[in-house]
Amino acid sequence: MDDTQCFEYSDEIEEDEGICDERQGTGDDCTELRALLLFLLLWQSVFKVADRAIIVLIKFFKIFLTSIGKILQAETLLNFAKIIPETLYMIEKKLGLQKDSFIKYAVCPKCKTLYSFDKCIRRKPNGETVSAKCSHVSFPRHPRQTGRRPCGTVLMKTMRSRTGKPFLYPKQVYCFQKITDALQDLITNPNFLENCEKWRDRSAQLPENVLGDCFEGKVWQEFQYVDGEPFLAASNNFGLMLNVDWFQPTLHGSGSIGVIYLVIMNLPREERFKPENLIVAGIIPGPKEPKLHINSFLQPLVDDLIDLWDGVILNTTRFGCQQMFRAAILALSSDIPASRKCGGFVGHTAKKGTWKAYLIINVMLFFSCRLK
Repeated sequence: MDDTQCFEYSDEIEEDEGICDERQGTGDDCTELRALLLFLLLWQSVFKVADRAIIVLIKFFKIFLTSIGKILQAETLLNFAKIIPETLYMIEKKLGLQKDSFIKYAVCPKCKTLYSFDKCIRRKPNGETVSAKCSHVSFPRHPRQTGRRPCGTVLMKTMRSRTGKPFLYPKQVYCFQKITDALQDLITNPNFLENCEKWRDRSAQLPENVLGDCFEGKVWQEFQYVDGEPFLAASNNFGLMLNVDWFQPTLHGSGSIGVIYLVIMNLPREERFKPENLIVAGIIPGPKEPKLHINSFLQPLVDDLIDLWDGVILNTTRFGCQQMFRAAILALSSDIPASRKCGGFVGHTAKKGTWKAYLIINVMLFFSCRLK
C-alpha cells in the first residue's frame, strides 16, 4: 500500500523541521499586516466564527488585493498581498501567538510505543532516508522465541508537500505537555496562587463533620503531612486530579481521540474546572482507543510527576523570585473503562485477570466443594 498522502500543513511542518531550505520574506515587520490579522482573530473570537470561515476570508482578501494591484499596477499592493498568510498556523506564527509547548512523539500504530522523531528515521548508505520499524517486545521473557519477536510495525509514512517534495512523517503522533511548564504559566496568572490558598480558611466556615468539598475528605487530610514532613500543609504544594477520556472530535465520523488532563484541586470549586486553569498533559491519537492499556502514554507524565514530587524551581510574580513547588496526584476521575486503562486494571466486563488467577480460583472452588 502506498503511504504517500497529501497533508494540509505539510509546508509548515517542513519549514519547522528544517527540511526546506528556501526562505522568503515573511512580512513580520509589516504593521498594516499585523493590524489586519489581529483584527480578524479578534473578530473571530468575539463573534464565534469558524476557523474555515477565517481561512476563506483571508484567501478572498489575498485574491482581491492581488486583482486590484494588477488593475492599478500598484507594486506595493501586490507585495502586500503576497505576504498575507493562507493558514491559521502561519497567522499565529506571524503574530507570535504560535506557542506550542507540546513535546511530540511518534507512536507505533500497533503496540502504541513512543519514539522520538529522530529515532524513527534510518539513513541508507546511498543517502536515502527510510522509516524505522518498532523494536518493542511485549514479552521479553517469553519461553518461546516467536513470543520474543519485536513488533516490527513501520513508524513513518511518506508524505508530499504542495510543491511535490516528499518527506517522512509519523503515522501517529502523541502530544505531551510537561506539567512543570504548564504550572509555570499558571502561577504567573493574576491571583492564581492566592486562590490556591483560600481552602485553608474553610475550617472556620463549615460546621463540624460536614463534607463540602475535597478539602474535607480523607485523602486531602492524609496528604497534609507525608512521612512527617508538611506537604499540603505548606504553601506552593498542589494536589492534582487526573482525568482521562475519549471523545469524537468531528461531527461526522466514528473516530475518537483521547485527552489526559489534570485539575488543580487547591483551587476553589468555582475556579477549578475553568478551561484556563486546566492542564492538558497529553493528546492520545485515534482513530480508536488503545485496547489494553495506556502505559506508554502515561510514562512521560509519570517521569514528570517524579520530578514534581521531589520539587521543581519555578519563577513567580508574587515575590519576583524563584520558589520551589511540589505536586502529587490525589485522585483519578474518569469513567470506568478509562479508569481501568489508566490504572492498568482489567476491563469492567472481564471475568478473570490472567490464566493463573483463573487456575487458582478453580483450585479453590474444587477444594471448597470437597470440604463440603
